[in-house]
Amino acid sequence: MSESPIEALEKRLQCCKNRHLPKALEDKINDFCNKPIESLIIEAANFLHCELDEEMHSEDNVKAVIDAFPESLSQENDIGYLPIMSALTCHNDHGNRFISFIPLLAKEGSRLGVGGEGMRGGLLCEIPGEDGANALQILPAFANTDEVAVGNKLCELPEQVDVRNALQILP
Repeated sequence: MSESPIEALEKRLQCCKNRHLPKALEDKINDFCNKPIESLIIEAANFLHCELDEEMHSEDNVKAVIDAFPESLSQENDIGYLPIMSALTCHNDHGNRFISFIPLLAKEGSRLGVGGEGMRGGLLCEIPGEDGANALQILPAFANTDEVAVGNKLCELPEQVDVRNALQILP
C-alpha cells in the first residue's frame, strides 16, 4: 500500500526537521509551508461554514477539523459570520441546517477564545444583519422545529462555557 500525500509530506518534513539544512533553504521551506497551512485553515473554515451536514458528519468529524485547524473557528465568512453563527442561521450546500453542531462549536470555541472573553465561543457575539441579536437570542425562532433540542443540549455544556445564565435572556 502506498503512502498518502499527507504521509509523504510528513515524512519529508520530519526529515528536514531532524537534519541541519542550510539556513537559506530552511527559510524557503518554512515560507513555502506557511502558504498551504493558511490555505488549509481557510478550507477548514469553509467546511465549518458551508459543508457541515448532520446526516454525513459526526461530532467526531467536526472535532477532528477543529483540532487540526483551531483557527478555523475564528474565521469569518464573507458576511462576517463566525462558524457558530453559520450553524444557526445558514444552510449548507445541500440545503440542510447544521444547528445540532452548535453545542460542540460553543464548547470548542469557548476553549479557544472565539469571539473574545465572555463571548461563550461566539454564542454571544452580535450576528451581522440581525439587529444586534446573538445566536442565543435567535435560537427561539426554531422553537417549532426539532432543532429546539439544541437549546436543551446547550444547557448540558460544561461549566467553563457557562451558557446557563445566558439562556435566561430567552423568552
